[in-house]
Amino acid sequence: MDFPYKKTPIAAAIAVAFTSAPIVAQETEEVVEQPEIEEIVVTGSRIRRTDLTAPSPLSVVSSAQIAESGTVTIDSILNEMPQVMPGWTNTSNFPGTGTATVDLRGLGARRTLVLVNGKRYIPTTGDGVVDITGIPTALVDRVEVVTGGASAVYGSDAIAGVVNFILDNQYEGFELGGSYDLTTDYGDGDIYSINAKFGVNTADDRGNITVFAGYSNRSAILQGARPYTEFALDDKVIDGVPQLVPGGSSSTLGSRMIFTRAGRAAIPADIPNNINGNPSSITFDNGNPLAWNDPQDRYNYA
Repeated sequence: MDFPYKKTPIAAAIAVAFTSAPIVAQETEEVVEQPEIEEIVVTGSRIRRTDLTAPSPLSVVSSAQIAESGTVTIDSILNEMPQVMPGWTNTSNFPGTGTATVDLRGLGARRTLVLVNGKRYIPTTGDGVVDITGIPTALVDRVEVVTGGASAVYGSDAIAGVVNFILDNQYEGFELGGSYDLTTDYGDGDIYSINAKFGVNTADDRGNITVFAGYSNRSAILQGARPYTEFALDDKVIDGVPQLVPGGSSSTLGSRMIFTRAGRAAIPADIPNNINGNPSSITFDNGNPLAWNDPQDRYNYA
C-alpha cells in the first residue's frame, strides 16, 4: 500500500535524535542532606522553661570523716552540719526517749526522710520518725544529705529534706575497732564502744555477705554535775528587771496540798503563813505539815 506522504530525511533525523537522547536528569540527581535534629522541645507555650530540672544542694559525709570523729552514734557528726538542728540526741533529757533523730532546718524530725541505701528505713514511732542509732556506724560508707526539692519526689515527709545512709555492701575482709572517750575537764561521762565486721563477696562478684556485731556504753552525766546547770532556772521579774533565778518544779517531792480560798479554813491554825502571808498550800517534813514557800520549796529537778 502506498502512503499518501513520503518520509523525508529531515523527519527521520529528528526521530532518531529523540529516541537516542540520554536521560541526564536521572543520572545526575542531586542529593540534599537534611540537618540533624539534636533536640525536640514540646511545650504548650512559646516560652521555654528550664526550671523543670534544677540541681539540689547535696552534702556528703564520708566514712573517713565518721572514723576521725570517733563518734559512737552517727547523729553526733550530723548535728555539726549547719543545716541540721539537733533533735533527740544523747544529751536529751526532760523529756528524753533514748533515741537519736535527724531534724533538717528545724522543721521537725517528721519532715526529714531517712533512707538506707535509697530505701525508706523502718520508723520508730507512728509518726514516721526514725531512730538512727539502729544504723551501725561502722557499716556506713557515706551519708548524703539533700535539703532542697526532695518533697516533689518523696512526698510530704521529705519537706525538710532527705538523709540517705549508704552502707558498704562490697566489704571484704575482717575489721576490729573500738573507741574510748571522756570529758577532759571533769573526767566523767566515759563512752566506749567495740565492734567487729566480716565481709566476703561471692565468686561471681554478684553478691556480698557481711556480718557485724557491736557494743557501746555511755555513762550518764547528771545536770547537777556542772555548776552552771546545778539549779533549774526560772524567769522572774524582780524590781522590774527580768532575771534568771534558781527555781524548779512547784510539785514537791514530799507531796503538796493545795487549798482553794474556800477550803483554807481546813488548814491547821498552828501552821504559820508562808513568806507571802498566804498559806494556800502546805507541804510535809517527816509527816509534819509546813507552809509551802515559793521558791524555797520548789523541787530542783536538775
